[in-house]
Parts: sequence; structure tokens; C-alpha cells
Amino acid sequence: MVNKKYTAGIYKSISLFFFLLLSVSVQAQDISKYFTSHYQEGGSLYFIFPQDGFVNESNKNPFTYDITYLVSKDTVTLNFSYLDASQIEIEKLSLKTEEGSKSFKTKKIFVESEDEKWHHRYTALIPYADIKALFKQHELQPKLALVCESEHIDLCIKASKWEKQSSIISKIFMEIDANQK
Repeated sequence: MVNKKYTAGIYKSISLFFFLLLSVSVQAQDISKYFTSHYQEGGSLYFIFPQDGFVNESNKNPFTYDITYLVSKDTVTLNFSYLDASQIEIEKLSLKTEEGSKSFKTKKIFVESEDEKWHHRYTALIPYADIKALFKQHELQPKLALVCESEHIDLCIKASKWEKQSSIISKIFMEIDANQK
């Protein structure tokens, strides 16, 4: 009788241990595959690999972006690509968050024809604090907008995609901040 209770207790303990181990590993994310970092003269340089998911609300044209941050600066460089049937001039990138809307001037890198669409590649400098605030809002999806001379292009992202993307990038920013102290 004692042996059965003892054996049952061991099985329960082992089961609990594996359950806890499994739950911890499910919650942990390996963020190293989403960015790279290098030390250089001006400090550590972080590059967050291209992210997608944002699309034009009306015609589903894709918007992808990557982020570069040199810790000695107070801004990040957000490079982005946008495909559109028309050739457009993008003047600003607008971030719409729960705190309001902020716009940032853009600079053209290139525009080239790809099949039946135009590939627009631009860059914008965004304060580090503003980009961190954008990715901290996991539940509320932000909206981005491309401000052009003749139109305003609203970009949206699916809630599930944003929740995953913002969680990963927020963890990258937490790692960056932890290494600056």
C-alpha cells in the first residue's frame, strides 16, 4: 500500500515537472532569428529583419519594413517597401497609435518596376521612444499611413499577425535596453 502511494506520488511529481517545463518552453520565444547585432565604433548596431503583414486597406498591396538602430543615436532607421500599380511620391509615413498620430518625413531610396506594379523603397528616421511605443501595444493594432501628394494610403494588419510581431519586436527592444545599462 505504501509502495502504491509512493509510486503515485513520484508519477505526479514527474508529470508536474514535465508540465511546467513544457509550459515555460511554449511561452519562451527565440528572438535571435528575427534580428542581428554587431558592435562597431558608434556602439552596438541592431538590425531587425524584414517584417510583413501590413497591407493597403483598399487593394491589399503589401508593405514590408525593416528596422536599424545604432544605440548611440536616439532614432531608428525604418526602411520600407510598398508595391502599388501606380508610381507615387511618398512624402511621409504616419504612425497611428492609441496615443495619437505622428508623421515622419521619408526619403526615396529607389522606385522600380516589378511585373505590373511599382516597387517603392523609402526610408524614415523615427525616434526610438516612438517606435518602442508602437510595438508595446500588442492588443490594439496600429494603423500606418503613407502620405502622398495626392492621396493618403491607409495600411492595416491582422490582429493575430500584429500580436506576434509586436511581441517579438518588443522583446528585441527589451534586449537592446538591457544591454545599454
